[in-house]
Amino acid sequence: MIVSENDVESRCEVADMPIGCVSGQKIYLSQALEQDRLQDTAVHEMLHIAYSRLSSSERQEIQELLQSYKKRQFNRAVSEELALYDDEPDAIYFDEFHSIVGSLDKSVSGPLKEHYQNYINY
Repeated sequence: MIVSENDVESRCEVADMPIGCVSGQKIYLSQALEQDRLQDTAVHEMLHIAYSRLSSSERQEIQELLQSYKKRQFNRAVSEELALYDDEPDAIYFDEFHSIVGSLDKSVSGPLKEHYQNYINY
């Protein structure tokens, strides 16, 4: 749902000018976003919903794939964005990691790419 910046801020319950969020299994995106940023943000938020629907064993598998990704092909944009969550508990960190990689790195390969292809076109 594309809404005003004020609506995003009130629904997202975060202090730092959010551009989008998931609240109650609905995605809210700021109407102030440019089209390409709007698409990336929508993908990022949709991947939060996808991650929340994974079973615990599926999450564990994805976390292992993300750890391998981090060791092998970590890109700068992902690294900078993920650094914002370094001090978060693992559950939040990996949820963000999953969404950040899927929305920022189109060069993902192997099983991780296969996972993301369930949700987005690569």
